[in-house]
Amino acid sequence: MKQYKKGLLCIMVLSAMSLMAADSKTIYVNTFDDEAGENSSKCSLREAIIAAQKNTSFGGCSAGRTGVGQVDEIQLEAGTYKLTRGELSPESPIRILGKSRNNYEIKSSFTNEYPEFEEIKTVIDAQDGSSRIFNTAVTRVNLELNNIALNNGSAKDYGGAVYAGGNFAMSNGAILNSSAAKA
Repeated sequence: MKQYKKGLLCIMVLSAMSLMAADSKTIYVNTFDDEAGENSSKCSLREAIIAAQKNTSFGGCSAGRTGVGQVDEIQLEAGTYKLTRGELSPESPIRILGKSRNNYEIKSSFTNEYPEFEEIKTVIDAQDGSSRIFNTAVTRVNLELNNIALNNGSAKDYGGAVYAGGNFAMSNGAILNSSAAKA
């Protein structure tokens, strides 16, 4: 009887571990190009947002978290993501993470402790300033950005870099060179 209890406990633990692993799926962006399904070997920021919305793989991106109501997490690398196809309009709640600004090899000049807080390494750029970067006014979804700079966003009416219809949060980031004609 003890053998059966141990086996059952083992199965329960393994099941719980697999469920936790399924819950922590992150969509990793591996190209700076603004693609929309053309290249199945690369995952762009736009494709990652579409994959998060559809809860299926799209372009070169994985499905992410497919459970109802879960916030999808998109991981970007250091560099500049140039938007050439207009603004991004997420239709499901997402959290976009830039490259960490913490450098654990250098002590902070303020606290004399690790890590040193460095400049922003990940930038999303609307290039010529002809469009916004994010628009959630219609979809009203939550958008969270961490360690990201938004550059050259522009709008003829409202919003500038971000026109938020849902909750918008930005941590350790910046909005640069952006404008809106009205507000």
